[in-house]
Amino acid sequence: MSGTAFPFDLYILIISQKSVIQWVKYKKEETFMVKVYCYPKCSTCKKAIKFLNEQMLDYKLIDIKEDNPDKKTIKKAAKTSGLPLRKFFNTSGNLYKEMGLSAKLPAMSEDEMPELLASDGMLVKRPLLISDDYVLVGFKEDQWKEIIRLLRISQMEERFDRANKEDKTILSSYYESLWKEDFEADEQGLIPKDTKRGVLSEDGLYNLLHNGS
Repeated sequence: MSGTAFPFDLYILIISQKSVIQWVKYKKEETFMVKVYCYPKCSTCKKAIKFLNEQMLDYKLIDIKEDNPDKKTIKKAAKTSGLPLRKFFNTSGNLYKEMGLSAKLPAMSEDEMPELLASDGMLVKRPLLISDDYVLVGFKEDQWKEIIRLLRISQMEERFDRANKEDKTILSSYYESLWKEDFEADEQGLIPKDTKRGVLSEDGLYNLLHNGS
């Protein structure tokens, strides 16, 4: 999901039905590289969704209140992010305050914290973005932009390798919009050296979009 403006009323409807949204045609798929846990009434989540919709990134949107991350997911997210588990708590939330967790957290073990977080999605800081290699907790646009760029390039590489009709349509849109930004970032050394970057090749992308089926 990304690129096009997404009506918030439709977002609420899809969230309530626990459906999966994708950028093109909002269609369902079995697997996603990226999951984003949000709460529909959260203003910060709305900002994050608006930002993601401009980034041409496929992701699965999950209502954190109705389908909160389980203990295994939280522990893995903490390990991937390198952040301490206490950073995953929604310290400004009413539930956090009602439970008096600011005083209780220091005494909690590394096993108790993820179990508590998994007990109620409203305890988890949001938005929470989880991918195979990256985790983002809370929304800071500058931080998200750096990681989203890497995720976008990775997803575009997958489309570049498949090169079916739909992939070419999306790549064509990418080439006309965000590709130049990613290309310049690569030229500035902002993309890790080990990142697969065939999609950033001017000649390779041109040939893909103008030859074959």
